[in-house]
Amino acid sequence: LRKHALEATTSERTPKDRKTVVRYRSNAIRVYVLKRANGICEACGADAPFRTEVGRDYLEPHHIRRLSDGGPDDPNWVIGACPNCHRKAHYSEDKDNFNKQLIRIVKNIEDKLQ
Repeated sequence: LRKHALEATTSERTPKDRKTVVRYRSNAIRVYVLKRANGICEACGADAPFRTEVGRDYLEPHHIRRLSDGGPDDPNWVIGACPNCHRKAHYSEDKDNFNKQLIRIVKNIEDKLQ
């Protein structure tokens, strides 16, 4: 495998154009969700893995229903997640069940705040 990787090595690649669709995400919702999480992953309960250069706990907002799938940009559908839980929500073999669990977690959090 290493030999094959080394044979494929090149310092020059022909650039390609790529069209992307950018969906608007509310900065207010991002800020709210990260403040709501208060440095604790809302998915697994672990502390944020590190602090950023400006001293903020690092968590990532995760849209439980992706905007690209018609999901809402709404605090009831966004969770503050550590990088591991965020990747788990997108790429794990049990991502569907995990995201169902995240829906329940966010509902519980938001119900307590009302």
